Amino acid sequence: SALDGDDAVYIGVFHTRSARGQYANFLFQFAFNEASGVWRIERVSQKLDLLEAPVRPASGVTTPMTFLSGMTAIPDGVLLAYGSSNREARVQVVPWAVFFGYFD
Repeated sequence: SALDGDDAVYIGVFHTRSARGQYANFLFQFAFNEASGVWRIERVSQKLDLLEAPVRPASGVTTPMTFLSGMTAIPDGVLLAYGSSNREARVQVVPWAVFFGYFD
Protein backbone atom coordinates (compact mmCIF):
# COMPACT_ATOMS: atom_id res chain seq x y z
CA SER A 1 0.00 0.00 0.00
CA ALA A 2 1.02 3.64 -0.36
CA LEU A 3 1.15 4.06 3.40
CA ASP A 4 3.95 1.49 3.52
CA GLY A 5 6.09 3.82 1.42
CA ASP A 6 5.47 2.25 -1.99
CA ASP A 7 3.81 5.34 -3.52
CA ALA A 8 3.22 9.02 -2.85
CA VAL A 9 0.33 9.75 -0.50
CA TYR A 10 -1.74 12.91 -0.90
CA ILE A 11 -4.08 14.59 1.56
CA GLY A 12 -7.46 16.09 0.73
CA VAL A 13 -10.45 17.41 2.61
CA PHE A 14 -14.17 16.70 2.46
CA HIS A 15 -17.19 18.02 4.31
CA THR A 16 -20.43 16.49 5.48
CA ARG A 17 -23.62 18.31 6.38
CA SER A 18 -26.21 16.92 8.76
CA ALA A 19 -29.97 17.25 8.28
CA ARG A 20 -29.82 20.06 10.89
CA GLY A 21 -27.28 21.99 8.78
CA GLN A 22 -24.19 21.21 10.85
CA TYR A 23 -20.96 20.81 8.90
CA ALA A 24 -18.12 18.46 9.77
CA ASN A 25 -14.66 18.61 8.17
CA PHE A 26 -12.49 15.56 7.53
CA LEU A 27 -9.12 14.81 5.94
CA PHE A 28 -8.41 11.82 3.75
CA GLN A 29 -5.20 10.27 2.48
CA PHE A 30 -5.23 8.98 -1.08
CA ALA A 31 -2.75 7.45 -3.50
CA PHE A 32 -2.56 6.23 -7.07
CA ASN A 33 -2.25 2.47 -7.46
CA GLU A 34 -0.03 1.83 -10.48
CA ALA A 35 -1.08 -1.82 -10.78
CA SER A 36 -4.81 -1.09 -11.02
CA GLY A 37 -4.59 2.44 -12.45
CA VAL A 38 -7.04 3.69 -9.85
CA TRP A 39 -6.83 6.41 -7.20
CA ARG A 40 -7.56 4.85 -3.82
CA ILE A 41 -8.54 6.37 -0.46
CA GLU A 42 -6.08 5.04 2.10
CA ARG A 43 -7.44 6.53 5.34
CA VAL A 44 -10.06 8.99 6.60
CA SER A 45 -9.44 11.17 9.65
CA GLN A 46 -11.64 11.78 12.60
CA LYS A 47 -13.66 15.03 12.55
CA LEU A 48 -11.40 18.07 12.71
CA ASP A 49 -11.69 20.23 15.80
CA LEU A 50 -12.09 23.76 14.40
CA LEU A 51 -13.33 26.75 16.41
CA GLU A 52 -16.87 27.83 15.54
CA ALA A 53 -17.77 31.52 15.80
CA PRO A 54 -21.19 32.35 17.24
CA VAL A 55 -23.95 32.94 14.69
CA ARG A 56 -24.56 36.59 13.83
CA PRO A 57 -28.23 37.59 13.35
CA ALA A 58 -29.26 38.09 9.69
CA SER A 59 -26.10 36.33 8.44
CA GLY A 60 -27.97 33.54 6.69
CA VAL A 61 -26.37 30.99 9.04
CA THR A 62 -28.69 29.27 11.50
CA THR A 63 -26.17 27.12 13.36
CA PRO A 64 -22.46 27.65 14.16
CA MET A 65 -20.30 26.07 11.47
CA THR A 66 -16.80 25.76 10.06
CA PHE A 67 -15.75 25.03 6.49
CA LEU A 68 -12.13 24.08 5.80
CA SER A 69 -10.95 25.59 2.53
CA GLY A 70 -7.16 25.36 2.56
CA MET A 71 -4.11 23.54 3.90
CA THR A 72 -0.46 24.57 3.71
CA ALA A 73 2.50 22.59 5.02
CA ILE A 74 5.01 24.52 7.12
CA PRO A 75 8.15 23.18 8.82
CA ASP A 76 6.40 22.70 12.18
CA GLY A 77 3.08 21.39 10.92
CA VAL A 78 0.11 22.43 8.80
CA LEU A 79 -1.87 25.64 8.51
CA LEU A 80 -5.60 24.96 8.21
CA ALA A 81 -7.54 27.87 6.67
CA TYR A 82 -11.29 27.94 7.21
CA GLY A 83 -14.38 30.07 7.46
CA SER A 84 -16.34 30.17 10.67
CA SER A 85 -20.10 30.81 10.72
CA ASN A 86 -19.96 33.07 7.63
CA ARG A 87 -18.39 35.81 9.72
CA GLU A 88 -14.71 35.10 10.28
CA ALA A 89 -11.76 33.76 8.33
CA ARG A 90 -9.42 31.73 10.53
CA VAL A 91 -6.09 29.94 10.34
CA GLN A 92 -5.21 27.20 12.80
CA VAL A 93 -1.61 25.99 13.19
CA VAL A 94 -1.60 22.23 13.73
CA PRO A 95 1.68 20.54 14.74
CA TRP A 96 2.60 17.47 12.67
CA ALA A 97 1.99 15.05 15.55
CA VAL A 98 -1.54 16.40 16.06
CA PHE A 99 -2.22 16.51 12.31
CA PHE A 100 -1.30 12.84 11.76
CA GLY A 101 -3.03 11.98 15.06
CA TYR A 102 -6.32 12.86 13.36
CA PHE A 103 -5.88 9.59 11.46
CA ASP A 104 -5.57 7.41 14.59
